[in-house]
Amino acid sequence: MGEEIRRVPSWWEHPEIAQRKYWESDLHRGNKYYQPLHDESYEDARQKWLDGLESRMYGPHPDYEVGQDYWKYNGGPPDREYYRPAWKDGEATYYQIYETVSEGTPVSPVFGTEDEMIKWLVEHGYSGETVESFVKHGWAP
Repeated sequence: MGEEIRRVPSWWEHPEIAQRKYWESDLHRGNKYYQPLHDESYEDARQKWLDGLESRMYGPHPDYEVGQDYWKYNGGPPDREYYRPAWKDGEATYYQIYETVSEGTPVSPVFGTEDEMIKWLVEHGYSGETVESFVKHGWAP
């Protein structure tokens, strides 16, 4: 399982799943089941998908087979349920650690500073060298 550091707003509470689906048994953290979320807003993901569709409509793309629909090659449009909300510029100044096997669910509380996050990681059994590398790269396999 991989983990990454995501920037989140101070008020962020990752959404929980109201009714768990059969494949979500591994998303359990304590007494909570979290909704997997990509680290991108729905609006940004939607715009990227639409831009790709538009470029496909106005000429062949070297990676696509002739006659193949864009959505068959590149998947359908993004599903709002799996994307975080759009945040204002400069609003995501806090830190939270996410697992990356799914689109992402939190494995830590929200931290106001990098030092708080480092302290929490060390308290939870990570070595100083591992924490240093994790914080430097922002992710770990």
